[in-house]
Amino acid sequence: MFDHVALSVPQDKYPAVVAFYVAALAPLGYEQLVSMFDGRLVALGDKNSPMANKADFWLSGMAESSTESNYAHWAFAANDHTKVDEFYAKALAAGGKDNGAPGPRPHFGPHYYAAFVIDPMGNNVEVVKAYFAFIERREYPLTVFGDQQQQAGQRLAV
Repeated sequence: MFDHVALSVPQDKYPAVVAFYVAALAPLGYEQLVSMFDGRLVALGDKNSPMANKADFWLSGMAESSTESNYAHWAFAANDHTKVDEFYAKALAAGGKDNGAPGPRPHFGPHYYAAFVIDPMGNNVEVVKAYFAFIERREYPLTVFGDQQQQAGQRLAV
């Protein structure tokens, strides 16, 4: 089961892409629920959904060019922390590249536990066990996650 998905968008197209999805998904009950990193990362979701007001569609405008934005992000939901740990070990053994070892991600909430791996195609794959809901819009300051690619100024592990 997917927990959330994310698209990486070049900075020059980001405002138009965000405006497009906010308008296009409004009939489905989606609205912007989260804004992080000075608005360069937003999440949309249906605050009235039975999924506890989950922000499940993310847009990242941190890529400087369309070449850098040529990846996707998938987050699969796990039942517990052990499954997150197992995913990480098996993904690395299968040829994945570390993009964030299993552990808490307090910048996403007090109960967000996840691991991130880059697949052979360059996609950012996450497995997460989270107990949270984005109920209202939130603005977060710019922080560094400690993951390799974030430190290098490349992809954001969301």
